[in-house]
Amino acid sequence: MNVGTYTCVAETPTSKIVSETILNIKPFGDAYEERCLLKKQQQGSPARIYTWTSDQVERESAVVQLHCRASGYPAPHFVWLDPQRKLIGTGQSNYQLLPNGDLLIRAISWEENMGVYTCIAGNEIGEDSVNTFLYPYSQPESSQIYALFVPITKYLQRLFLTVRQFDGLTIDGSAVRRFDDIYEDAGISI
Repeated sequence: MNVGTYTCVAETPTSKIVSETILNIKPFGDAYEERCLLKKQQQGSPARIYTWTSDQVERESAVVQLHCRASGYPAPHFVWLDPQRKLIGTGQSNYQLLPNGDLLIRAISWEENMGVYTCIAGNEIGEDSVNTFLYPYSQPESSQIYALFVPITKYLQRLFLTVRQFDGLTIDGSAVRRFDDIYEDAGISI
């Protein structure tokens, strides 16, 4: 049976709430359970998505899995729409619809895959849908990386020079020189 202590944990990046309850089931006999199952089968329950990916930022050429999990009776079926609102089919080699409803996308690129994807879960009773925003980003080139470091290292150089000007305090000038060497090696003049 399902008798026991059940724990519910709700967690965000900044907080966590835990609640426990004890469940005791009183047996009513097989006839009662059969009536409940029969009633559920006759009525059913609409598809409801309970887990999904809301936003995904990933490096270009990576493989991403967009989550879309649903419950319902009868079991829901899943379809996905791409950012152009076109139905994602089984014949597309870079897309794969997984049995649990998730969408696997291979070798993502900004031009082909950036945008809002829609997961639709449905059965004979009803349907539910969610949107997922996918943003593929490219790796920065080495020149872009140096461009990021230039303002930071200029600030650090000024900081080191300011610290060295205080009376009675000396600092090794080789640290400042190392920044100049980095720029020289990269062909950047300050």
